[in-house]
Formats: sequence, C-alpha cells, structure tokens
Amino acid sequence: YTQTVDVIITNCLVSACNSCGPLDDTTPPTASDPADIVVSCSSAIPPPDVNVVTDEADNCVPPVVEFVSETVVVTCFEQVTRVYSVTDECGNQFLVSHTITVDDTTPPTASNPPDINVNCNAAIPPPDINVVSDAADNCSNPLVEFVSDVSDNACNERITRTYSVSDSCGNSILVTQLINVTDNELPTATAPSNINVDCIDEVPIPNPDIITDEADNCSIPQVQFISDISDNSSCPETITRTYRVIDDCGNFIDLTQLITISDTIFPTASNPAGLTVACSSDIPAPDPGVVTDESDNCSVPVVAFVSDSSDNLSCPETITRIYSVTDACGNSIQVSQTFLVDDTIAPTASDPATTSVSEASNVPAPDPAVVIDEADNCSIPTVTYIGEVSDNSSCPETLTRTYRVTDDCGNFIDVNHLIIIGDTTAPTASDPEPDTYSCETEVPAPDISIVTDAADNNSTPVVAFVSESNNNQSCPQIITRIYSVTDDCGNSIQVSHAIIIDDDVPPTASNPDDITVYDQNDVPAPDPEVVLDEADNCSIPSVAFVSEISNNDQCPQILTRTYSVTDDCGNSINVFQNIFVEDIEPPTGTAPADEVLYCIDPGSIPAPDINTILNVSDNVSVPTVIHVSDLSDEQSCPETITRKYRITDSCGNSIDLIQLFEIYNDQEAPTATEPADITVACLDDVPDADIGIITDAQDNCTSITVSLSSESIDTIDCSTFVLRTYAVEDECGNILELTHLITVEDTEAPQVVTAIEPEVSVFCGTVPEIPSLEITDNCDQDIDIQFDEDTIQIDDNNYDIIRTWTATDDCFNSTTQTQVIHMTDETVQVNTDLVLCIDEAPINLNDLITVDGSGTWTSDNPELLVDYIIDPAALPFGNYAFTYTVNENTCVRTQDIIININDDCIDYPCIRSFSDVTISKLVTPNNDGIHDKFEVHYETNPDANRDCEIRVDIMIFNRWGNKVYEAKDYQNDWSGAAPSGALGNSPTLPSGSYYYVVELRDSDMKPIQGYIYLGTEK
Repeated sequence: YTQTVDVIITNCLVSACNSCGPLDDTTPPTASDPADIVVSCSSAIPPPDVNVVTDEADNCVPPVVEFVSETVVVTCFEQVTRVYSVTDECGNQFLVSHTITVDDTTPPTASNPPDINVNCNAAIPPPDINVVSDAADNCSNPLVEFVSDVSDNACNERITRTYSVSDSCGNSILVTQLINVTDNELPTATAPSNINVDCIDEVPIPNPDIITDEADNCSIPQVQFISDISDNSSCPETITRTYRVIDDCGNFIDLTQLITISDTIFPTASNPAGLTVACSSDIPAPDPGVVTDESDNCSVPVVAFVSDSSDNLSCPETITRIYSVTDACGNSIQVSQTFLVDDTIAPTASDPATTSVSEASNVPAPDPAVVIDEADNCSIPTVTYIGEVSDNSSCPETLTRTYRVTDDCGNFIDVNHLIIIGDTTAPTASDPEPDTYSCETEVPAPDISIVTDAADNNSTPVVAFVSESNNNQSCPQIITRIYSVTDDCGNSIQVSHAIIIDDDVPPTASNPDDITVYDQNDVPAPDPEVVLDEADNCSIPSVAFVSEISNNDQCPQILTRTYSVTDDCGNSINVFQNIFVEDIEPPTGTAPADEVLYCIDPGSIPAPDINTILNVSDNVSVPTVIHVSDLSDEQSCPETITRKYRITDSCGNSIDLIQLFEIYNDQEAPTATEPADITVACLDDVPDADIGIITDAQDNCTSITVSLSSESIDTIDCSTFVLRTYAVEDECGNILELTHLITVEDTEAPQVVTAIEPEVSVFCGTVPEIPSLEITDNCDQDIDIQFDEDTIQIDDNNYDIIRTWTATDDCFNSTTQTQVIHMTDETVQVNTDLVLCIDEAPINLNDLITVDGSGTWTSDNPELLVDYIIDPAALPFGNYAFTYTVNENTCVRTQDIIININDDCIDYPCIRSFSDVTISKLVTPNNDGIHDKFEVHYETNPDANRDCEIRVDIMIFNRWGNKVYEAKDYQNDWSGAAPSGALGNSPTLPSGSYYYVVELRDSDMKPIQGYIYLGTEK
C-alpha cells in the first residue's frame, strides 16, 4: 500500500553558513539505517515514523528526517522496505532504509465438527466446509477444504470425513468428523392373506413372490421361504407357512400365512320308502341298509340310525325314523322314513251308581275308579275325570260328575256319576269388640273380616255388611255397624260392631324464628302467618295473636309476642316470637384528602380540624367527630404522618378515618451509572439520543427525570467523537450529569457484491469481456477502484489472463478481487471400449460422455440413437460403434465408443422355473389308471449350455412329521405303500394328508415342498 505523510517544519535553526554558495556547506548529513523488525501479520506493520532514525547528524545544523517511499514485496513472507531522507539546510541529502518482514508460522485453529448419526448411506450429507464453523487464524481468514471420506466398510459403517484448514501462508491443520451409519431398523412387509382349500392337493407350493410390498429403510430386502408346519389336526387341518424378509444388515421379520384344509361338501342320499301299519308293534326295527344310494365327493359315507320320533297324534299317528349319512370330515345329512299307525274304534263303559250325602263336606273327591267296566278292542282304555256341574239348587243340590274313557288312538266315550246334598241348620258368629279412634279420618271402611268366628255345620258361611248408624254427637261420636252371616242353604244371623271417635290430643307448632331490626319503624305488625308448621292429628288448627310484651330496654329492645294454636275440639297450645330492636351499624363519613408536602418542617403541617370530615351521618342518631392522634413513621424522604379522626353514634358504634401527610425534605442528588461508550463504523450508525440508556437512575427520596443536556461532535483524521451529556434531576432540583461517548471509526474494507468465478477456462474461444463489478462500502459512496490485467504465457496452446480489482475507501480500507482466465485451443480424441452381458441393466449413451461441451451422436445403428438407451437383453450379440463429436470454434473433441454385447456371463439352468415341474396332488391307488401313482414330471431347458443329468429324490412324511417313504432316483412308482411293519402290517398307508419334499438334483432349483392327499380306503 502507499501512505502519504505531510510534514510541517517550524522553528528552524539558522546556520552561520547559510548562504549555500559555491564555497558553502556541501557535506551531506549522516545517519544509520534503522534496525530491521519482524512481525507476524500485515496488520502489525507500524505506520511510517521518522523517529525510527535516531542518530541523524550534520556538520552544520541538525538535519531534517522525512519519509520518502515504501516498497512492498508481496509473498507469503511479505517484506516492506521504507526509505527515509536526512537533509540539511543546504539541501545535502542522505538516504537510509528500514526493512519490516512479515513472517507467519502460526497454523490456524479449528474444532472437529460434531459427529453425524444416520440410518443409511443415502442419508449421508455431502461434504460441507461450513460444518467447520470456528476456523480462525492469527493473521488471515483461513481456507477450509474437503480432503477425504474414509469408510471402515462395516455393515454398521463408520466414515471418517477429513477437512483441511489452511491460512494464506500455507500453515495447515486437519479436522475430522465421524459419520456413523447404523441400520438397526427392521424391514417391513405385509403377511400374505390366509387361504382356504378343500383338499390337500389344492395347497399351493411356497412362493416368496407372494410378498409384494417388502421394503427397507436402506436396502432392497430379500424374501425367503422358511417352513410349512401342520397343526396335525384334520377337518380342518391348518398349515402355518412362514416367510422371512431380511435386509443387507441381517435385520429380519417373519411373516406367516395360514392355509386351512377343510372339506365342507356334504354327502348325498335319498329318503327310504314309507310304510303303513295297523299297530305300533307292526313297525320294523331300524336298519341302515334301507338307505341304498349314499355317496360323497371324497370318501365312502357312513349310514347310522339316529332316532324315531312321533308326531304325538293318533289315528293316524306318524312316526318319522331318521338316519344320518356322514363323510370322513364329519359333514353330515339326514334322511327320513315314515310309518303311519291308525285306530278308529271307540272303547266301552257303564255310568257309575248314584251317591247321596247330608252335607257338602261329605261329598267324596272325584275318583276315576268308580268306572269299573271300561274296555277297548285294541288296548286297555284310560278313565279321566272331566268335570262337575251343579244344578244350582239347594236342599237338595244335585252334582253331576263326568268321566271320560279313552283308548290309545284317542277314541272315547263319556259316563256320568250323580251326587245329591241337603242342609237346614243356621250358622253361628259373635259381635266384634268395640274400637276407639281419635279422628273420623282414622275410621276404617266396613270390613267383613272383623267377624272372625263365623261357622256352619255344612258349609263356610258368608259374612256381609248390612248397614251403619251414627248418634250424631261429637267428642265422642258413636257409629254402629251391622253384619249378616249366611250359609249355603240361606240360613242366616246378624252381629253388630260399635266404633267410638273421641279427640283429646292438642295440636303442635314451633316458635316462630326470632327477628332483628335496626329501626323501631322496621318492627312488623303481629301476623299469625309467622307460625309456619301448625298441625293437628285430626283437623287444621287455627292460629291467633294473643299479646305483645316489651323489656323496656334499648340497645337492644326485646318485644315478646304470643300466638295461640287451637284444634276443632278446643285443644290448644301457645307459641312465642322475640323481636330484637338494636343499632349495630356504624356511622359514616369521608376522610380528608392525603397531602404531599415538599421541603418543609414536619411541624409545619396543618392543625387537626374536625370540620374537614365531610358527609357525617348515622342511621339512628347524630354522630360526634373527634381528633384521635397524629403519628409519624420516623422515616425521611418521605416522612409519613398518619392523622386519625373518629366518628361515634349514640349506641357507641364508631369508625376511624385516616389522612396521610408525606413530607419530602431532600438535598441529595440522584445516582446513576454512566452509559458504556460505544464505537460504530459510520456516522449514519450513530444512534439518536435516548434517555433510555440511563437504566439505573434512582433517588433517595423522590421520583426523578432524565433529559439530554448537550451534545458535541469532534473529528480527528478518520475518527469522529460524539459526546452527549444527560441530566438526572429529582423533584427537589438536585441534578447529576452523565456523559456518553460515541466513537465513529471505519475499519471495514469495501465489499465486492458482484459474484464472479475466480477461475474461468475458455476452450477455443475469445477472451471474455471485462465484467463490471458492483463494489459497496459500509460508509463511503465514492470508492476508489483500480483495475489491472496481466497475461502469462503457459505454452504454445495455453496462456492465463490475470485480472485484479483493488477498491479503497476514504479511510484507506481496501479489498482485492482476482480472476484468472485459462485460455486453451486444442483438439481431443477419446476412445472408450465397453463389454456388456445380456443380463446386465440397460445403459444410457449420454452417461458415457467424458469430453466437455455439447455435441452430436453418429452411428452405423442410428435406430439406437432415438432414446440413447442400449439394452443388452434386447440386441443381437456383436459390436456396436458410436461417435460423439463436439465442434467449438476451431476445436474438435471426439469420443469413439465401441460396445460389445455377449452372453458369456449366463449359466443357463437345466430347468427354467417351478412352472416347468408337475407334481401329483392326489394319489388313489385303485388301478383305474387315474392318480394311481405319485408322479414327478419336468421339462428341460433347450437353451441349457451344459449337460443336464437330472435325478429325482423324494421324501414323504405323515402329519406327525414321521418319514413314511424315501427314494433316490425316483421312478414314479409309489402308490401309498406303507413302510415295513407299520400300522399293523397294513400294506398301504391310511387315507389322509401327507407332506412331500422333491429334490431335482443337478437342476439348479431349490427343493420343492408341498402336500398330497392319499386315498386308500373305499
């Protein structure tokens, strides 16, 4: 940089040899070079100072030292050479030099960025130098750059990311950031839907592709078949099929699918023909053989007798015989056979002999045994009592009883039995005991049950109410009731019952609630309705005022009132009510207003004056007002004096009223802290004066006021000083002054707003125009901008243009922007060879381009340039050539691509898929040529590129997991044969579901598992 120093010389000494002619002073002064100094940073370079020349001398008068120039050599080790002149009065001059070296060897500092934890590699953020947030250096702003990512390549991976932090002199440190990739999240998938089948041969083979929504947070999970496990039940049998979904890090979940095997189809059969018989004994015994056409879709059904049921009718009676037809899974139907039994001949019998009795109690109970000659053509008939009918006569009364004779088919006849009854004796009874009641409402209604001993020789006599009579008196009143007692033959007597009504119970009532009033005028008039709960056992009593008596006192006066309560029979009581007349309400008045007094003696407050108490009143009398006291709180600033007045009425009720005097007598100034000085960059940044910056102003006595007193502004070089004075004043005029210094000092360099690329590469093009940069400064609008451009030749085809902008503000703060343009003129040829196997994924030709620029494709196969997709599975084997050409001015960049497509990577299997394998689902070894053997068939792949010698190995297990058959090189010849010694030496296994495992050796296929149904029973 360049610094200009203006030097003003005053009070020069005049030499004796000051003519400076030809014979005068020609000897230059002398001085030594100042000692060199070394600093760490450019910012530490001191400004030019003539005082560094300390031994200047002259033969005549003291010479003058002046700063001449400064040379700056900008390298990492910056060197500043300053020249000072030493001149005497005759112009003889001597030059000295001062060297300042800037040598920065201190590396920058920075902290390791915090660790990052993610679930997947895809979530790893790209390198970001901004994560190094506290990079710092003693001299410059250090540069942060990404260095590398190093992985430990584990499933739970740890990546060490390294950044370098370098200062402008190449001092550098490394910081590291750990990125932990931890996948412990299980994959997800939905279990396949459960399925139901009727037969074992309908169970599908395991198929992992049935899981369609497997997903994982990081990788594509794999689906594996794990097992089929049967619950070893039947009808239904449940097979639990398990699949496993597992991700690349071994996290897995198991999904289950339930396969239910259940035969729900019913067998069939026809109803046997019905029979008609005369008697039940003619019905044949049950015989399942009558059901002749039973059949089932799966097995031979079993016919069994279930029940015989009657319709419980007769002539005819229908008997329904039920047989069940049931298959091996318990599916069952019922068929029925009908038997008809019919009898139409009625039985025979004679009427029983007539019976005579003297009274009803001697009438015998009904007895079917009185019919003695009943008979029937088929069975022994039954005799039942039907009913009894009276002729409703008396003395004598004739009863006719009917009996019914019925055979087993419901044929019947009725016979009659006559009974004659006669009676002339009257019944007996006593008069009921008299009853006594207090009230007429208590008298019950007539009640025949009050006659308790009515009796008769032959029947139960009837008691009836006849009449009621009254003596028409009261207190007491007598009622006489007549009841009749009559037997069944009309023989009758009368009895009487006396009822006495007499009330001697007084009424009841509670004393009315006492009341209190505070004025004689508020005493209510006597009112019988204050008695609220008067009551009587018989009537509604009446309430009357009797008298009122006073205690002739005051505060309070008591009035006692008497009321009488009387019922209809003259029974009476008295109740009492007290009325209290008293005054408990204090008088009222308004206290004088409080006063605040400044700078006076406490003895100078106004004298007490009861006339300052206003609005004095009382509800009863004229109250009196007195002064009670003046009390000081013995404080100051303020001192508070409490003045008390008292208002009292004639009953001694009183209130106290308070008046406060606050006295301020203050000679002490307020206190406050001067606001902290501040420094701003620009004059526009100076804040407005604000009394709010005085935050802790307070006074010992009164409230305070803060105001701005004055403001002065001084400017020295590039610094401006604003000095503000604030006054803090209390209510007694005491003042404290505070000063606030604001320094305006611009140390911020201009900023380049326009973003330009630091380095630009131009291939085969013209030199870019010089951009117009927008440069701003925090304070100055007129910025000095210097532009410089240098050219450096690299070789015949390459040269660099270096452009430099230097912007300086009024306070000599400066910034530099540099742009390097790399100019290149060349021709590029790139060859790319690629080999693709037909099982590889398609590629895009545009992804293979490595030359720069926008170009065009050419090829002998232009049809492949429509979408630029090369799919090896869709193209014939061979070589395919493509050329990509970029023409840019005089430069040509060409890339030739040759792609070879072949099938060298394919190992064609002997069997293409499970769909080329057929395995029996049902074995019925009945020699009908259908499903007689367990058979395994397959189709070989004609494209297989190796010899296929496939061998079939099988194993068969029962529902309990026991192996019942195994064969190597199986020849499709197993028909359900049992292993030696099994199941009671039976040659064949029992019917049921079995589990097979088929392994096709040398086929590249996994073992095939499934179920078959073996039907060996008829």
